[in-house]
Parts: sequence; C-alpha cells; structure tokens
Amino acid sequence: MSYNEKILDHYENPRNVGSLDKNDPNVGTGLVGAPSCGDVMKLQIKVNDKGVIEDAKFKTFGCGSAIASSSLLTEMIKGKAIEDVTQIKNTQIVEELSLPPVKIHCSVLAEDAIKAAIHDYQMERIRHLLNRKQHANLEKLEEAIGIRVLIKQKGCSGLKYDIEYAYDIRPLESIIEESCSDGQKVKVLIDPKSVMFILGSEMDYVEEKFSSGFVFKNPNEKGKCGCGESFHV
Repeated sequence: MSYNEKILDHYENPRNVGSLDKNDPNVGTGLVGAPSCGDVMKLQIKVNDKGVIEDAKFKTFGCGSAIASSSLLTEMIKGKAIEDVTQIKNTQIVEELSLPPVKIHCSVLAEDAIKAAIHDYQMERIRHLLNRKQHANLEKLEEAIGIRVLIKQKGCSGLKYDIEYAYDIRPLESIIEESCSDGQKVKVLIDPKSVMFILGSEMDYVEEKFSSGFVFKNPNEKGKCGCGESFHV
C-alpha cells in the first residue's frame, strides 16, 4: 500500500516519540491495542496545574498509519486543555492524514489512547491526593481506603457536593474501583441517596494557583446559585 506525503512525513519523522515519568502524579498513561492487526499504542500526557497538556509522548508498535496517527495526535493535544482534548474524534485524524478506509482503525486506536491517558491521569490525581492526606495525618491509625461522594441538602440552590475520606464501606454504597497505571486501585464510594443526583457525572481534582478541589461535570444539573457553590436538578 502506498502512503500519502503527510503519512510518510509523520512515519519517517515522528514527533514526540519517547516516554514520560509514570510516577509523576501529573502524568497519565494510556495503553491500547487493536487485536485485528496487532497494533499497540502507548500514549502519555503531562498536565499542568491549569489542566493544560504541556507535553505528550508516544511509543507505537504497528504500521505506518498507526505511527503517523500517534505522531499527529501528540501534536494535536499539546497546549490544549483536557476538556478540549476529550472532544477529539478519530474522524479528525482520518481527515488530517487522508487515511484510506482499511486504515481507519489506526485513528480509532489513537482516540482510544487519549481517552485512556486522560482517565489514568484523573485516577492518579485522586490517588496522589489520598496519599498526601494520609502522610499529613500519620497520627491516625486507620488509612483512608478511598473517597466518599455525597450530595447534601444545603446552599442557595438546595444541593451541594461533599467529599470526605472514607475509612470504611457503608451499607448500600456504590463502589467504583479504578486502576492507575502503576497497578494500584482507587475506590470512589457513592452514598446511596446521592446516586440519582450524579449519574453520568465526571469528577476530577484540579489544582490552581490560589485554590484546589474536586470539580464535577454533572449532566443532571439544571442550574447553579450565583456563587457556584450549590446546584439544583
């Protein structure tokens, strides 16, 4: 199969090949594969305190189209906020590289890799926060097993997110266990009365210059109060 000039350029002169420190809490790693052709892609991102991807590296075992898709993806995501990067679709890579139909799966692999890397980064941030909390409270005999998410009735709009460190599992709680790139697990426990208010939500821990905390993207929210501290559904 003959490749066009843009694919050949990224294949012969791939951008951002390499690895980032997987032990850095600001680094997320996505490792995905395509069983149909044997292609394997590892994508790593480094996110700054503003939620912007400041660096990206990849290693891909596969055909020219897979390597070109990986290389192009790293260029597309560097300097962009995570929120924007999550909107990237494989069709954009197909269009940029003019991939033939038989190679579209290479672009799907790239889209899967960035989703996996972002997911891993978010889990690493939560685990890092838990570890930091434990080290700051060494006088406590018990260790936090995860974080608990609750929705409490308070605030101007009636409902407010509340996050606490969980030292046990309560009856009827929903448990979400996610794996980080180093194999460790992070538990997110959801209070049974709160589940209906946060179905389909995304949660991330964000550190800014003057503040830090958990941020929710909740499709169930109908509006917020003026200060943004509470919401209604």
